[in-house]
Amino acid sequence: MLYLLKAGCSWNMLPKEYLSYKTVFDYFQKWRGNGFWEIINGSLNKQVRCFLGKEASLSLLLTDSQSVKGSFGKQENKGIDGYKKVNGRKRHLVLDILGLIVGCHITAANVHDSRALEYALEKSFRDGNLKRCKKILGDKAYRGDLEILIPMRFGIQLEIGAFEKHPGFLPKPKRWIVERTHAWLGNVRRLVKDYEKKVASATAWVYLANIRLVLRKIEKTA
Repeated sequence: MLYLLKAGCSWNMLPKEYLSYKTVFDYFQKWRGNGFWEIINGSLNKQVRCFLGKEASLSLLLTDSQSVKGSFGKQENKGIDGYKKVNGRKRHLVLDILGLIVGCHITAANVHDSRALEYALEKSFRDGNLKRCKKILGDKAYRGDLEILIPMRFGIQLEIGAFEKHPGFLPKPKRWIVERTHAWLGNVRRLVKDYEKKVASATAWVYLANIRLVLRKIEKTA
């Protein structure tokens, strides 16, 4: 599966050195449906944080979305992001301070960020790793009712970064971490474009990309 993720090829192009692609696809579907990828992702995130000398439990979260062009043909939850001119889906990510993905919720690209954050946070809190969490940082797209709803529902503060005009590029404190994660996802061919018919499959590949990244970090620090 990690080979397919990196190569971006179709299932039937899996090299013969591996298992039959039908067998691999059956396992992918099974684990996609029972929450296996989310569990493995959360467990590995904790391990790499410990390896790097950080608390396993998170105290700060970051959030942002990424619109991704869809493929031709029928796809679940597909729409047009009028601002970025993208016809496809939008990945709503919740990250830790290392840029690792804690939660992912995928919608049509025309869904506003503020409408999806609660669902992304709900997935993040399932892991049970957010007992110390006090704050989540977001951009101006999350202004409004969420600044009241998020503290009421999850007990954490939603802090909106101030928008300031500067000549040229000026990285925001901690905001650059989100953009780096978007770049990481773009390093695997399977996620450069959203090829999946089902949202559940698209979400599973995002978690797999993070799992691949964490395994490489653990290998370097071990």
